[in-house]
Amino acid sequence: MQPEVIALGIDTSTPYCGLSIVSGKDILVEINEYIGKKHAENLMLLTHKALDLAKLKFTDLNAIGVGVGPGNFTGIRISVAAVRGLSLALKIPAFGILRYEAFCLNQTTDTLCSINGPNDQFYLVEYRNKKFGSCNL
Repeated sequence: MQPEVIALGIDTSTPYCGLSIVSGKDILVEINEYIGKKHAENLMLLTHKALDLAKLKFTDLNAIGVGVGPGNFTGIRISVAAVRGLSLALKIPAFGILRYEAFCLNQTTDTLCSINGPNDQFYLVEYRNKKFGSCNL
């Protein structure tokens, strides 16, 4: 039997800083905190908080996922840079996750997904003939 993957997920593409730690299909910790435009100042503090709540260390992680949008470019850049640095330092894989695909996880039929955007606009994507949720780490 293969050991469970322990993964950290980070998303800073909105005014919220979202972090989660999962082990296999179990969510160990989930943090979603409104921080406005203070992602750079708070991201690593919240990452340490999530690890403490899960009673884990950085070295316990096997993978890191990062939200790559759509969303605020500066916010995305902050989390991508942090995840890239952690990935290299810990020698574990990092991967980007589109918010659409996260919302459409486990959908097996054609799916139309919309996400609120700035200025009363929205992002819209249509997935056809695609099964989500088959991620191999």
